[in-house]
Amino acid sequence: MAQFPLREFLAGDVIFKEDTKGEYAYLLKEGDVEISTEHDGEKVVLAKLSPITVFGEMALLLDNHRRTASATALSDAKIVEMNREIFEQYLKDSPLFISALLDLLVERLRQTTQKALTVPDPVQAVSGLLEMFDVIGNVDFPLDRIVTYGVDFLRMEGDAVYEAVNALEEADLVVIGTGPNREKTIRVKDRFNFLAKAKKVRRKIKPIT
Repeated sequence: MAQFPLREFLAGDVIFKEDTKGEYAYLLKEGDVEISTEHDGEKVVLAKLSPITVFGEMALLLDNHRRTASATALSDAKIVEMNREIFEQYLKDSPLFISALLDLLVERLRQTTQKALTVPDPVQAVSGLLEMFDVIGNVDFPLDRIVTYGVDFLRMEGDAVYEAVNALEEADLVVIGTGPNREKTIRVKDRFNFLAKAKKVRRKIKPIT
């Protein structure tokens, strides 16, 4: 990792803030990091990370991406900083890296949902999935796959996933279409402003019991 700069943070240092533009992803080498967001005016801790963990990766996958959470060092930490240029070279040279990254993103979203069942709500969870799949080129994605991921990874009721999709469609944020085999598909209309607009559409999450 010689090509990546190693940064040192003291306990309490803010690594990045929610709703700021993201330009780097990070790999936690030493120390502990807290990921949190603000919900209804209160701080909600989404995750506590330990080495070796990648975080902030969406900044390198999306153009003009704004952070959806804040990261703070819980202890003195050493963190590898990855810029977009080198990160994109990995994506170009290694299809397996893309697959592994997608697995990481889905798992991260699943963990976040389990730790804070109201953050994100079903709309936010489904929006996160749609954004991730749109990044890797699936413009028209099979709707049943979104439902499956919502149930299997995010512990949502199938009906809650459909309700979230309907809410996004009513808000004019997605298009529901028909694929070549007559299966239903879903497509994000405006990927650059999608998450910001989706945050305004709220539902209560329904965990599987």
